Amino acid sequence: MEGASGKPLDQFFEERIFRPLGMKDTAFFVPEEKWNRLAVLYTPKKSGGIEPSTAPPQENFKRKPTLLLGGAGTVSTLDDYARFIDSSADHVVNAVLKKLWRDPEYRKWRNDRRNAAQAADMKRQA
Repeated sequence: MEGASGKPLDQFFEERIFRPLGMKDTAFFVPEEKWNRLAVLYTPKKSGGIEPSTAPPQENFKRKPTLLLGGAGTVSTLDDYARFIDSSADHVVNAVLKKLWRDPEYRKWRNDRRNAAQAADMKRQA
């Protein structure tokens, strides 16, 4: 994507996906002013109980990764993720409807229904 667009992947995603969908809390890392919003991961303590984790999975989203991957690595909120899923669902529905619209059997069924409806209208008007 970077080669085709001439932009770093994070910038491309921001301009072409995140901003158009209103995903204001999605990126490849969380800026420091939003760290308090990250879910805390916990780890077991040797003495029993749990404590906040400082392992890489907890800390990795606090800095920009050196390698940006298109299929993994973004951090988001539930609201932003819902926006993305809604958008994706719209594209899937549109693709299915386009395929259906071109299907010859569906077109025949649709035309038969339209013709039947027109015939019924003509009978009512007579």
